[in-house]
Amino acid sequence: MNNPELWVLLRESLKKSVPCALLLTLKTEGSGPGRPGAAMAVISGGTSSGTIGGGMEQGMIRHALLMLEQGKTSPSNLLFSMKGNFSREILFFPANGLRFLL
Repeated sequence: MNNPELWVLLRESLKKSVPCALLLTLKTEGSGPGRPGAAMAVISGGTSSGTIGGGMEQGMIRHALLMLEQGKTSPSNLLFSMKGNFSREILFFPANGLRFLL
């Protein structure tokens, strides 16, 4: 989560009232580049900053964009898995709840 561009993107999106979310890797099983603590900002419209790593990232971005489009405002845990016993638990955290940090 030590990515200044990620936090700038979230802050600027909130200032403009653009829906955005923080994706945070909570748990991984199997091999893959994304480890717990890996973070990414996803902005309505498809802009992103940071990485949660691996071949699942594009699917996670699409899912986050769908949740933003649906107006989700509560954090939720998302579980993604691939063949070969690899899975990743991601926290979807709508940035409206991050205003106090930014």
